[in-house]
Amino acid sequence: IFPETIDRAKVEFETALDLYDQSKDNDTPEPTRQAVAQEGSQKAMQAQTLADKATDLFAQVSAWDNRIESKEENEKSTAELASLQQKVAMLDEQARAQAMNEQNRSQFQANIKSPVVFFATNRTEVQGKFDENVESLAMTLKNNPSMKVTLIGYADKTGRDSRNNTLSEQRAESVARILRDRGVAAEQILIDSHGSSLASANPSNPAGLQLDRRVDAIISGRSGPETMTTGR
Repeated sequence: IFPETIDRAKVEFETALDLYDQSKDNDTPEPTRQAVAQEGSQKAMQAQTLADKATDLFAQVSAWDNRIESKEENEKSTAELASLQQKVAMLDEQARAQAMNEQNRSQFQANIKSPVVFFATNRTEVQGKFDENVESLAMTLKNNPSMKVTLIGYADKTGRDSRNNTLSEQRAESVARILRDRGVAAEQILIDSHGSSLASANPSNPAGLQLDRRVDAIISGRSGPETMTTGR
């Protein structure tokens, strides 16, 4: 049982090592790299579990000297096991860090590119069903104090220009107010609005009009500005 356990631990370790190498391949799509890194971490954990089990088995075997056929063989197995445990621990730490980095980067990109709020006609409040998405924007800003966001409000072509100007500004302010309430520093938030000047939908197309009733968020402070649609 003892040699078999070590062999299984070696197999799991080698599999984890291969997966870890794959996760660092820049030619592999990022979601795939993240999944591979996570699988590699799991394999490393399995290898560690098997290595620990082998350690326990060796302790039992050591107590039964009369059943040990070769002292040298067991000492060799112990040395191999110690080396394996060290490698597994290092790989597990690397795989976990890799998986975490890929997950955080993927999540951040998903947050800034996803439409999260829709405004009803002539309304400025953010509906509760979009709360989770606005919270994602808030968390991004709180976790990155050097970032700033410009909230840009829009309105559709229906109604007077003066009313649309007011609506677009108030929509941007509605999102800003939620961000401030959730702990985002006021100096991280800027407000802008365009009324219906950039609206493109035909007034006879209700679905298209909804696309013009939105707030865009432009996040800056990393390598360059990135746009997040936080309302439509």
